[in-house]
This record gives sequence, structure tokens and C-alpha cells, in this order.
Amino acid sequence: MKRSPELEAMAQADETDVSNKNAKRNQTAGMAALVIFGVIAAYMVLATSKDEPRDNSQSDEEFRTTTFRPPGFVRDGEPQPAPEQPVVVLPPPPPPPEPPADTTTFNVPPPPVAPPPTVEVPKVEEFPERFRSKLITMDQNLGGNGNGSLDGSASGPPLTVAGEDKNSQYLSSASAIGDRSAKARQLKRLDALVPEGTLIPGILETAIVSDLPGQIRAITSQDVYSFDGRRVIIPTGTRLIGEYQSEVTRGQKRIFVVWTRLIRDDGASVRLNSIGADSLGRSGLTGHVDNKFRERFGASILLSIVGGGASYLTGYGSEQSSGSNNDDAQRGADLARETIAQTFSDMANTVLSENLRIPPTISVPQGERIFIFVRQDLDFSDMYDDPVTEAMKEIKRERSSR
Repeated sequence: MKRSPELEAMAQADETDVSNKNAKRNQTAGMAALVIFGVIAAYMVLATSKDEPRDNSQSDEEFRTTTFRPPGFVRDGEPQPAPEQPVVVLPPPPPPPEPPADTTTFNVPPPPVAPPPTVEVPKVEEFPERFRSKLITMDQNLGGNGNGSLDGSASGPPLTVAGEDKNSQYLSSASAIGDRSAKARQLKRLDALVPEGTLIPGILETAIVSDLPGQIRAITSQDVYSFDGRRVIIPTGTRLIGEYQSEVTRGQKRIFVVWTRLIRDDGASVRLNSIGADSLGRSGLTGHVDNKFRERFGASILLSIVGGGASYLTGYGSEQSSGSNNDDAQRGADLARETIAQTFSDMANTVLSENLRIPPTISVPQGERIFIFVRQDLDFSDMYDDPVTEAMKEIKRERSSR
């Protein structure tokens, strides 16, 4: 049966090639021949490079190409001129550096100059001593032009006041005062001002005894408004701090009190330096007055009684012994009794004079009603805004709430 060409081609493709056993051997031989050829070529190259003349004028780093020996007719011709040696041009050396200039300066101070001799100027007296008199002469002539005062201002004749007591002296000094003037000024922030002369009512929290000086405390009992009545400046319950004196004379019934500080509940504080008064503005506080009659007169009365008894016994003894014959003994006894009586009398007088100096004691109980007479304007403007500013804030608040 005859096959088609396609089947024969497929059959040939399926047949495996028979490996050549000498292929590996032939490959090894080819490699050896290639190595031998490379060694021979390298040897020839090295031998050729040794025979070439070397140009020393050129450095080893310069690129060179292989030159061939010219033919004989060329070598036998005219000799080639030797290449010119390169001329190395060296730059001129730099000039030597200039030495630095010596800048050291020596400031030699000039020789000291002797100061010129001081000439003492005689001291000129501000007012000559001969014109300084310890006496002052005043011309009080009513008809002349020298009826002025000591300060040079022309004034009327001095007022003559009869009497030399304190009231007359006060009247004379008050009459000698000339006309005085004061410039008015506008008070600012009347809404936050407590003016001078305001009475601040209060209640005393601590008791007062005038034997020793001390401090006292009180609280306000009513609200105190500003000068224009816009707001309450001193609310009820504000604390008041003050001091009282202990110098009380005989016949005195009031104790002097000074209120120094005011402290509000919100922490605001102000100096008062004002006087304590009663509801009618009279200075001082009234209280119970202890005149201390027992301390002042008790010891002297007792000594007077003892001295009187001693005097009585002295007279009684002298009458009983008048008919006695022993005059010397009786005279000695009488002298002793008189001495004792005189001693007790002197002691009573001494004690009385000392006890009369004991001052009375004024006691003011706790809870007493007091008043403070303000002696200066109390300014609280730093605690409150200006009324115009407050009105603007109120308007803005109303507009924002709409």
C-alpha cells in the first residue's frame, strides 16, 4: 500500500536522530586549537611592540597609533629633523608680600599741669549782720501810710480786742484774716460721689471703755445714695473700722471717735478719716460716765478718820493727866500723840492729791446707734460705668434681644 507524502513526512519527524558519538571529541579539539591560536597572536603582538622605538618626548598617557617602518628608499633619503622640544614657560614668581605696617600707637599722657592757685573770694552775706535785729518795730499810726500788714498788703487798722483770754485771742486772730476767695469747680461723676458733710448711720458692734485706746467696728444701718440719688453707694451692712482715744478729763461726758475705713461686701474699700457724731452732728459718743469717787476719796477719808481719832486721843490724854506730878513723862506722851495725828493727816492729804488725778471712765455699750460725719468727698467712679455708657449698653442689649 502506497503512503501519501504527508504520512511519510510525519513518520520522518517521529524518527529520532542517532547521536554522533564523536561530537564531544571534536568540540574539545576545536577549543584547544582556538586557545593555541590566541597564545601565538599574543606573542606576536608583544614581540612587535618591543622592536618599536619609543619617543621619550611624549608622556605615557598620550594616545599613540601603530606606525609602520617606511620602505628602504624612504629611509635612505634625507634625515628627518628631530622634533622640537616643547618649551616650558614658567609664570613669573609672585612678588614677596609686603610686611604689615606697625599700627601700634603709644598714647603718652601729657605731663600733669599744676592747677592755678585758687583765689578765695570773700563770702558775701545774704543779709548783713548789722541789719539783723531781734526787735521788730511796727508803725501803727492811723494817719500815715504805713498801716499795712507784715506781708506788704494794704489793710485797715488792726482790731483792738479787750481781754487776754482764749476767746479774745481767737476773736483777734479771726478778725486779722483778710478777704479770701476760692475758685469753684465742677464735680464729676455725681452718680458715684458721696459728698462731704453726709451723715452715715450705723450700729456699734464692739463696746468702748476709755481706760485704754483701741479700735472699734460698726456696720451701716441704712443705704447711702450718691449725690444725685441715682444709685446706692454704701449699702446696708457695710463694715466700718475706727479708733477711739483714752484721754478723758474730769467733767467730760463724750468720748472722741475717728472712723478710718469703709469696706463693702463686694470688696470695695475707701479711707474715711471722719469723725463719729450723734444724730444731731455733735462730735463724740455719749455713754455711762464713771467718776470713780470711791477710788479718788475712799483712802483719803479713811486716813482722815484715823487722824481725827488720833487727835482726839491726844487731847483726851492731855486732859486726864493735867493734875499729875510727872510733867516730863506726860510731855513725852503728848508729843508722841501729836506726831501720830500729824502723820495721818499728811498721809490723807497726799493720797487725796494723788487720787484726784484719776480720770473718769466713759463706757459705750455694744449696739449703740452712731453716725459718721464725712469730712471729704468719697469717689466711687472706678466701681461704676458712666451713665451715658450704661444707657448705650442698655440700648444695644434691647436691640440684640429683638
